[in-house]
Amino acid sequence: MITLLQLGTELGRSFYPASGTTFRANPVTGVHISELADPTPYLEGGELLLTTGMSFADTAEASTEYLGRLAAHGITSLGLGLGPWLDEFPPGWRPAASGWASSWGWCPMRFPSSRFPAPTGG
Repeated sequence: MITLLQLGTELGRSFYPASGTTFRANPVTGVHISELADPTPYLEGGELLLTTGMSFADTAEASTEYLGRLAAHGITSLGLGLGPWLDEFPPGWRPAASGWASSWGWCPMRFPSSRFPAPTGG
């Protein structure tokens, strides 16, 4: 199974760690794209979740609640697409993430998600 560290290495500047973080060797069970306020009913845990932040970028409270839902569901990696909604991680995320052992990554605007390799079992 591919890890987040391997994904970051393979994709280079197309998917890179957020400032102050590093990619870990967390196994990635899948890559899921969602703009839902609560994507957890569609996730099993272990996925890399890609989002632009559209559903939670407005307030620190919404960001904190969103991260709490992800953490409770076992999502360990988050890729934030830069572009129309956000150009950096929302201010409320860093305090909310302090107890969450997750990895944060950036995807530049117009990066096609099809470039993410498919995780394989093993």
